[in-house]
Amino acid sequence: MKRKNRRRFVCRGSYTLEAACISGVWMLTVFAVLLLLMGTIKRGVYTAKAYEAAVAGSTEAVRRQGDGVAAAGERLAGESGHYSVNGSKREVTVNYEEHIKFPFAGLQWHIQGSGKSKVIRPVSFIEKVRSVRRWKDEMGG
Repeated sequence: MKRKNRRRFVCRGSYTLEAACISGVWMLTVFAVLLLLMGTIKRGVYTAKAYEAAVAGSTEAVRRQGDGVAAAGERLAGESGHYSVNGSKREVTVNYEEHIKFPFAGLQWHIQGSGKSKVIRPVSFIEKVRSVRRWKDEMGG
């Protein structure tokens, strides 16, 4: 090419090579975001189920004949995932653990969490507050 014609030279090419390089990165980004969203949504669903079962168990434990741990276990009887229910007369705890397998490269996401709910007896609490008020009024307060 001569020096005179350099100004008129137009570089023509195709975007095939650039598209081949960028499309792989673009698809990797899209699938990574989709898998991240899927895992985050599953974690939210499992956490909601754990808290729902814990609250149902603590509500059942308020009754005199009720067993909160058994009620929480019954609540989770048909659910997928690995749930374990622990507790006492004062608190019900539901733990979960799940491995989400992704379709390529043998990737796994280990999700675990727990939901706790204390057994609250509002009637006995109100009775205690009233008795303290009566005691305070009797003392001259």
